[in-house]
Amino acid sequence: MKFRIRNYSVSSITGLMAVIVFTVFTFTSLVLYPTPYNPLYAWLSNLGNIYLNPSGSIFFNLGCFYREL
Repeated sequence: MKFRIRNYSVSSITGLMAVIVFTVFTFTSLVLYPTPYNPLYAWLSNLGNIYLNPSGSIFFNLGCFYREL
């Protein structure tokens, strides 16, 4: 069984790409978070806060921006 991209709609491909990009950028931001991150005690949006995550916030915010396009 061959995988043919022509069998899928543009919205399906773009939706899958949005999930992949958001996940990659979120994990990149998580790696750059300066303190140990625990989702039980911190909000996910803390990864995009420029004061709490100065070096990784740009990645989280770009991932959210791409998802909204």
